[in-house]
Amino acid sequence: MNILLTGATGFIGSYIFKLLKDEGYNIIGFDNFINNTSIQQVFTPEEIDKSVIIKGNIQDLPTLIHTCQDYKINTIIHTASLMGSETNNYSEAVKVNILGTINIFETARILNMRRVVWASSQTVYGPQDKHPQEFIPKDAPHFPETNYSASKSYLEFVGRYYYDYYGLDNIALRYCAVYGIGRLRGSDNFLNELIIKPAYDLPAIVEYKDASPNLIYVKDAARATLLACTVNSTKRRAFTITGEAKPVKAVRDYILTLLPDAEITLKPKAYSCSWSFDTHYVEEELGYKPGYSAEEGMKETINLIRKSRNLPAI
Repeated sequence: MNILLTGATGFIGSYIFKLLKDEGYNIIGFDNFINNTSIQQVFTPEEIDKSVIIKGNIQDLPTLIHTCQDYKINTIIHTASLMGSETNNYSEAVKVNILGTINIFETARILNMRRVVWASSQTVYGPQDKHPQEFIPKDAPHFPETNYSASKSYLEFVGRYYYDYYGLDNIALRYCAVYGIGRLRGSDNFLNELIIKPAYDLPAIVEYKDASPNLIYVKDAARATLLACTVNSTKRRAFTITGEAKPVKAVRDYILTLLPDAEITLKPKAYSCSWSFDTHYVEEELGYKPGYSAEEGMKETINLIRKSRNLPAI
């Protein structure tokens, strides 16, 4: 399997890149930013030197096609997008998130590829109060509240269209709140305040104190992506990739058991994401279950930071 990975130097993309390289897949990175990105926190300099990363823009369809032809790509993993406040520029968000993703679908269609796996988001569902069920079902309606979530919701329709009318096998992965070393941006950047800053002995001011986000360790997000690449054809075109729903207050309390001297201040703010999901269909079709509990993922993250500072594990 020859794989093109867009957004390869971003947060989730870097972990997907590393996992697939470690598993022996022939994977080519594609990103318009290469230096001072998440990949420098995930890869060693030697690993970066041994990786193929093409500098390119997903708005450039001819370059996408030629790159895929040059490297005989038959599968695309698409994680490149604008996130968070970047999408306040709606025109730019449409060009990158919507038209850029359509370019990915077009590339795969023109070259008759086996599959596209692409990053959607749990935010398509909107806030928890829009869903009266304890666990949001797989066919729940979307209530996007931002340009970002609206673009992902629309693209899920586009993905179904390409599957129904062109036969292009594509799978959308709605990642929940992803945490780990290397996150530099996005609406879930509050997780850096909650988990990363205390590990660096920095005071943290964390919003959403009354929320219970569904926390997924970035290594689980990468593993789910690999499963979506290798699984046989699926009945569904989109899957919500979960971790563990955990109150922010409980996370703060757990961090304090590991780092008793940490300064973590919680502040109220509405969290506009759902957090409890029906996961049976993900287990049945992708074979995915979280490999890390919230506590395990947070402890590993903190210990990786301590290791980088030559401190003993906790």
